Amino acid sequence: MFTFEGIDGNLKLLIVEVEKQLEAALQAIENHADYSEELVLSREDYIDYLSNTISKKCYRYISLLPHENRVLMNSITAFGTISRNLERIGDFLVNITKQTYFFKDKNFIKGNEIIKYFHIINRTLPQIFTAFFNNDINKARELCVAEERLDELYYQDFNRIKNELEKNEKNTGDLLTSLFIFRYLERIGDAMLNIGEAVITSVIGTKVKLGQYEAMLESLDTNDDDFIIENIGGETRSGCRIEKLKNKPNSENKFEVIFKEGKKKKISEEKCLIDKWNQLFPGLVPKIYTYEEKDMNASLLMEFLIGKNFQEILAGDNEVLIQKAFTVITETLKNVWITTYEKKSVSANFILQLQKRLRDVYKLHPSFKKQPLIVKNVKYPPLEELLEKAKGIERNLSAPFSVLIHGDLNNDNILYDETTNTIRFIDLHRSRQMDYLQDLSVFIVSNIRLPLFDQRIRQRITKISIETYNFAKNFALQQNDTTFDARLSLGLARSMITSTRFSIREQFARKMFVRAIHLLKQIVDHVDHNEPLENFKFNFEIFNY
Repeated sequence: MFTFEGIDGNLKLLIVEVEKQLEAALQAIENHADYSEELVLSREDYIDYLSNTISKKCYRYISLLPHENRVLMNSITAFGTISRNLERIGDFLVNITKQTYFFKDKNFIKGNEIIKYFHIINRTLPQIFTAFFNNDINKARELCVAEERLDELYYQDFNRIKNELEKNEKNTGDLLTSLFIFRYLERIGDAMLNIGEAVITSVIGTKVKLGQYEAMLESLDTNDDDFIIENIGGETRSGCRIEKLKNKPNSENKFEVIFKEGKKKKISEEKCLIDKWNQLFPGLVPKIYTYEEKDMNASLLMEFLIGKNFQEILAGDNEVLIQKAFTVITETLKNVWITTYEKKSVSANFILQLQKRLRDVYKLHPSFKKQPLIVKNVKYPPLEELLEKAKGIERNLSAPFSVLIHGDLNNDNILYDETTNTIRFIDLHRSRQMDYLQDLSVFIVSNIRLPLFDQRIRQRITKISIETYNFAKNFALQQNDTTFDARLSLGLARSMITSTRFSIREQFARKMFVRAIHLLKQIVDHVDHNEPLENFKFNFEIFNY
């Protein structure tokens, strides 16, 4: 572990000063010691000074590190987190000491009520230094557990004080003062949790919460130091954490797996869907090794899939590889559609999906609210007006059959393995029987919205978009799907507008927004002219950027 510019000595001093504040707070409560405000504040200033000194040294050290030295960078970042949270603990203890001045009855808090809190904190503080500099995860977990114990004590005292306030008007001020003190002690537990998780982050090399780390241990059924984490994305937009877990270099037990953790409902649903896909199409989706539930969360340990996602392939320079991957994607999709075909009419409700997400679009791009929209001297109706008309059209517009869709067929959820010339699907939590154009429109827009502006790459994306259309149109003709073009236009409009809520490039996002409005206006005008939807022709211009 690093000892840059005596930073280890600074941490020792910081811990000692916080321990002094802990003693001062306890003495003020138990023995009514008259600690002068000047003494308390001077110690607080020194704690702030030490914390700031550590932060400056950490920033300076990071600036000297090569960018690829992620392990040491994580350690330094964790060190800064530890010092900031020690400073917070010192602040809370100062506030506790000040609160004791407000007691009318100096003996109001009995020793046995408060000593439990201080015993936990006093026992835990000295472990911080050892835990960090010895990479001791067990001690780090003890720091985290201190938060749970302080929480339990606080809620006991909170309920007791609440009951006393309800039945007794006397000593109201002292009851409230004691509640404030207990609350500060509970918040010290939060800081302890942050410190413990920072130590764990330093040891394993990526930011992780205690619950997530313990879920990894349970899923792997291994010891604390038997694996390492290789960051492959951190968290999804749905809030799930995804990491690659693998054996340490010298370990006899060789493995590479994907760990996914999130809300129980979402993870359990994804498990059921992956099981379903594996029964229908063995090898197309990852195998599940373990599934664990704990409190409100759940976790999956899944097969690590080899290959590149189609987003990476499309952004590369290998035209042959792009075409090979695209061919396998279309062949696989067709096989899935045919295998899971059900002769039952279904509606994707593209416009309703769009309306539910429109508020988030406007939050990132408030300029999109401006009405009317004028492009190249063409005045477009307000978006809300177009959406209401399009929703009315969609009520009478449905797919004549349903298939099993991926549900989130973005190009980064499709992995291609060149050695076996196969694809694999990941992130299947939205999979269901639905209109196949739900997947198709998402896939097309996931390619179009790539922030790649080289003319050659944009031409390639346009070519892939047209080929995707042609592939699906041929399938539609084989299945006598006569409203394919109309539904695809609505699906693309939906995906284009909702995608802008993830794009901070205003100009690029506006291009998608304008194209979506153009599609909506075309289909609304078509119906306004009393033309049947079966005669609607898709406009390929929207593929050109």
